[in-house]
Amino acid sequence: AMRSKDKCFFRKKFDYKEAVLSVSDALTSVLNLDEIIKKIINTVRKEMFIDTAGVVLVDPEQKCCRTVFVGDEPGNIKDRIKDTCIPCNDPLLSLVAREKKLITKYDIEEDRHFINLKESCRQRFEEMNASMVMPLIYQDEVKGALALGYKKSGHFYTREDIDLLETLTNHGAIAIENAQLAEQMKKEITVRTDLARYISPQVVEQIIKKDRQVNLGEDKKVVTVLISDIRDFTKISENYPPDQLVQILNEYFTEMAKIIFENQGSLDKYIGDAIVAVFGSLIPLENAAQSAVQAAVQMMKRMTTLNETWMRNYRLVMDMDMGIGINTGEVFLGNVGSPERMEFTVIGDTVNITSRLSDLAKAGQILITRDTLASLN
Repeated sequence: AMRSKDKCFFRKKFDYKEAVLSVSDALTSVLNLDEIIKKIINTVRKEMFIDTAGVVLVDPEQKCCRTVFVGDEPGNIKDRIKDTCIPCNDPLLSLVAREKKLITKYDIEEDRHFINLKESCRQRFEEMNASMVMPLIYQDEVKGALALGYKKSGHFYTREDIDLLETLTNHGAIAIENAQLAEQMKKEITVRTDLARYISPQVVEQIIKKDRQVNLGEDKKVVTVLISDIRDFTKISENYPPDQLVQILNEYFTEMAKIIFENQGSLDKYIGDAIVAVFGSLIPLENAAQSAVQAAVQMMKRMTTLNETWMRNYRLVMDMDMGIGINTGEVFLGNVGSPERMEFTVIGDTVNITSRLSDLAKAGQILITRDTLASLN
């Protein structure tokens, strides 16, 4: 029985070369990281008759490496999938990253260079049930490692096996890098989309480039809130067809949002014809009150220009004017709403007082509280 088993393994030895090479080529077109890891592990286990194999991905920003190990379940046909936590500063991983070459458990036992690491590396080899570890190298940087158990034939790896495994790890490293870049791009698109609702595209770009963190979690913070409201909007809306009114409102919101963004404010929400803007919440500002007041003055000036444009384009007979309220104080910032519809917003007395000021402000008037005035000095 043993002889026929050996024959099966030796025959396989010549057959698997093609399979490993074709999987290596196919890897670089895959962009899903889990799928790539699965393909690498399945290929070496099934095609090369290896009992256990695992992929370890090094991420210097994380304490724990992303790892997947698949081995034979003792006394069972089923595979055993193990997700072990390996620290990124693990001695064996550090050694592979430094040496940038294949390290076997026998090298650790016999090579005098590794005498100080002998015990810790031997322990890691045992925990991984591995006989050798191959680096996954991309542009001379070790991105991770492929840990390999033992060949089921009982023989050790041949030179041909090693060559094939090197081809697989080279292609695997490229595939992993591509997949991680794709993941990063997806993350960036999500961050861009989320942030673009609140802040200017230029600031979003800055945040992405500098990898700055913007806290969209729950928080208490002292900010300056600006609320602008169109006076007598109901009267104006009665005199114009809905489509024209929508056009006017869109132009108004676009121009006002531009000014808020230019002054580093974030757009909290639109309530009917009112605009709620916050300064010093998502983007740290030297003087949030100063930025808000500056924005309010510019908004008033822009309103005059808009009225002239609307008079020309839509024959608007009565001017649209707004009142603005500004207040500085502590607010609660967070995602508010139902599970189906959450909205990042500011709530608290500071916002309520701003809203009252906005209602009180006459056409063309900017009302500010004592707290805002004190912050200007």
